Amino acid sequence: MNVKKSIISLGVFIILIAISLIGLSLGARNSSKIKMSAEQVHSMIVAGENSYDPEQMEYDIKSKVNGLTIIDLRSPDRYLIDHIEGAINIPFQRIMDEQYTRYFESKDTKIIYAEDETKSAEVWVLLTQLGYNNIYFLRGGFHYWSAKIYKKDILGNTSKFSEKARYDFKKELSPDSIQ
Repeated sequence: MNVKKSIISLGVFIILIAISLIGLSLGARNSSKIKMSAEQVHSMIVAGENSYDPEQMEYDIKSKVNGLTIIDLRSPDRYLIDHIEGAINIPFQRIMDEQYTRYFESKDTKIIYAEDETKSAEVWVLLTQLGYNNIYFLRGGFHYWSAKIYKKDILGNTSKFSEKARYDFKKELSPDSIQ
């Protein structure tokens, strides 16, 4: 488990360096926008202050915790196919659009996610360096969420290959089609 955390931290750190380099190249034109140094962001990563536990988020959603904003960074078509309950869609390519800044400026806890955690970790680094607070990325991303949290409720403890599971799943989708 520690090896996995080290690899994730290293990956996020590499992403941090890449974004910092991009930020430095843009810094000559826009140095006033960067509010947090790469070193400060790195220390947040090392302290584990950047990710949100999927099981905790499931609990928060079911408990209808106030002050929680869930942001889906995937494309609108992926969002329409499936998304986490209550999530709003702000596509990754449009994250810096002015119309979305109100979400990041709020005092709410903001949890961002993409298909996996890499893209959301990149966005987390960017938003954190710009000085936005209370932003976390969903550990494991949407893939983990749909495999371990969301689908758990659909099939329960049954095997997805068992006849009963397939029957129950079909029945849930269309009760009239079962004969």
